[in-house]
Amino acid sequence: MANYYSGRDARVVHITQTTFGTDEAMSTAGAIKGTSAFDIEHDLNVREADMVTGQRWRVQADTRTDQNEAMPTIGEDGVVFKANLSDQLYQHFQNVEDVTGGDEPKIFSYHATQPDFVASAGYFEQLVLQNIDADSDVGFKDCVAQEITFSVEPRGELQFSTTHNSRGSGSANLEYTGTATRVSTGSYHFTSISEKSVNGVAFNPIGPIEITCSQVVQPIGIDSTGNGKFETFLLSDKSATFKAKINFDQAARNLKHNFVNDQPVNILFGWGTASTSPSVEVGSADGDLHFSGSAKVTSWKEDLSEAYGIDVEFAFYGLQTAGADGRTTSPLEVRMADGIVKGY
Repeated sequence: MANYYSGRDARVVHITQTTFGTDEAMSTAGAIKGTSAFDIEHDLNVREADMVTGQRWRVQADTRTDQNEAMPTIGEDGVVFKANLSDQLYQHFQNVEDVTGGDEPKIFSYHATQPDFVASAGYFEQLVLQNIDADSDVGFKDCVAQEITFSVEPRGELQFSTTHNSRGSGSANLEYTGTATRVSTGSYHFTSISEKSVNGVAFNPIGPIEITCSQVVQPIGIDSTGNGKFETFLLSDKSATFKAKINFDQAARNLKHNFVNDQPVNILFGWGTASTSPSVEVGSADGDLHFSGSAKVTSWKEDLSEAYGIDVEFAFYGLQTAGADGRTTSPLEVRMADGIVKGY
């Protein structure tokens, strides 16, 4: 009888990659990041050339497959744990202020342009899909995060859904022998949300909350090694959105006024230290996780089906800074502290 496999027979190992374009050894230590689902689109080129062959049907030579400029898309869902979160954020934002000392706070925002990946700047990972059969693991190097969505709902804990992009079609028939550390503590629960305000006025979430951070990842250039790979990633169209179901109270009525009158709002949302006074800097104590930025309401729906709630959506926008060039700040800032020295 043939062997049939379950998705639970595999696991995903994340390895911090040192040099762009260079695989880490399969004995390198890695991390298992709360993954519950994983999928791969290999992005091979299937070339259909309907050539004249003197026959009234197609022949095998008409269809050819190659790996040139392949950029696989790797989807991963799971639970957010504190010890893994900074790497997940850095892999997307590619810009971090890593404050040394204290509870090791870290501030993430969008890079104004992008790191020079070819020079091994920024942060990228090697993902290994480890299977139960010998010499059957699959590896993807140079992975950056095109999109990451954080979501939480009543009675739940914060979840992530990440779309990774890799460079090259991946390496097969590997055998991962390193130590993969699994973390299963330090999650963020719905009832532990401590910051939830718009323009300083607290709103009351009564349903699902979702924050999506996204950017376009485009393959660009020609790899100098001549192996059919593109040279690097181009990161553009960086954006962030916030969705929530909130109670229809005074805070919601204020928001409706903002929406109708095209007024921007300041959003602060997260866990840990609350901003009880200007002297308290959120995101600096171990366990803190705060999302903040300037936004506009883009969708508003009043829902009377159960509790009187509002389904509201925001889009974050950069704020213009002083100066003739008219440049803006990052649309979204994420502050966290995990007590872990990363040395980014």
